[in-house]
Amino acid sequence: MISPAWPPVSLIGVRRTLRLARRLPGLGWSPIVLTVDPPGGYDPDPTPLDETIDTEGIEVVRVPAAFAGVRLRKALRRGLLKAGQPRVDRVLQIGINRFLKPDHLPEWTLSAVRAARDIAARRPIDAVWVTAGPFGSLLVGAVVARALDRPLVLDYRDPWTQAPPSGPRRLRWLGMPRSGLEGMEAWALRRASGVAYINDNCLEWNRERLGKPSHAVWRTIPNGFDPADLPASRPEQFDRPTVLYAGSSYRSTTLKPLLQALVAERRAGGCPPRLLVYGEIDGLAREHIEAHRNDLDDLVTVRPRIPLVELASKMRGASALLVLAGDEFQHAVGGKIFDYFLANRPILGCGPRGSPVAEILAKTGTGAWVSHDEGEPGLRAALRKVATGDLPYDPNEAELKRWSADVMAERMASLLDAACRSREVAA
Repeated sequence: MISPAWPPVSLIGVRRTLRLARRLPGLGWSPIVLTVDPPGGYDPDPTPLDETIDTEGIEVVRVPAAFAGVRLRKALRRGLLKAGQPRVDRVLQIGINRFLKPDHLPEWTLSAVRAARDIAARRPIDAVWVTAGPFGSLLVGAVVARALDRPLVLDYRDPWTQAPPSGPRRLRWLGMPRSGLEGMEAWALRRASGVAYINDNCLEWNRERLGKPSHAVWRTIPNGFDPADLPASRPEQFDRPTVLYAGSSYRSTTLKPLLQALVAERRAGGCPPRLLVYGEIDGLAREHIEAHRNDLDDLVTVRPRIPLVELASKMRGASALLVLAGDEFQHAVGGKIFDYFLANRPILGCGPRGSPVAEILAKTGTGAWVSHDEGEPGLRAALRKVATGDLPYDPNEAELKRWSADVMAERMASLLDAACRSREVAA
């Protein structure tokens, strides 16, 4: 299992690989995780770490890599920040990201191949599974699978070249043409005996644009929640109704509409709940808080990320847990919701009408959804329900089970079995 990010890296994408690695042994597969050393070494940006994540019993091989490009970028950043040029650094980093395709991970390929060959010399390897993003890992995995002459299984946690355009519009012309990136992705797909997609949209986009090889087995395998990731804890007692948001917000999932609703509710004489954020908030939200400090000073608290083991009691004590979906990736189901399920608290969701997250909340009975077209009145009404303890929460255990890590692992084990059979037939 090639996973560049692995604990103590605490990015949400790590959870999928970890939950699979815990369960695959019970389904006939013995995972060996191949990951980058040092943790997060492929990323020029600071990587959140959490030493409390439990990986006991999982065989992990940490493969050192120089990542000269990452070290150079970090040195440039230190120099520019020391010189008081944060804006120049931001523009430079954006420019490098546009030209660097797909990312720094291909620098790790030779080290990963050597490590995989060392493992294969000691024990038989039946398949090479690789997860993305970062999407350079798909190329690394394809080379490793070819070196070992083993079936390749790709795991898409997000769409790659078929994702809706993102980033500043004026900079989208920079870097490698989309056709070049599609060529890279198609090359990896042609070599894969099996492909897992996080959702149906991701699968269909690749089928329509890049084509599905006749020998390959493609399946949709959503994420799943794992009780092992949220340790037992007493719910924290807050002094007022509290909406908790764990993670970062972005321009596409900005907190600004919720902040506007909090201000409007307070000015109308209401008693809105407090918003407590553990993570980073987007620029639009920061500007709105600064512009309305008098209204929001005691209503909004933003704190740094904390380990999930510490966050658990706060999640269990909150009046509601907030999940956001944006228009750019409205097909996506963020991993955050699966940790929220374990807290047994109502979930307040905000985003586009028709979002799959809205459907999940409705079917599982775990919360309420406010669509963008409901606007400020809809958000204010939801906030009032949070404040009075009336946000809907009536969990449907049968529906929740469909979103468990057990089901996710069963589907992945089935795909691995099918991919091995598929390669035998193709051979």
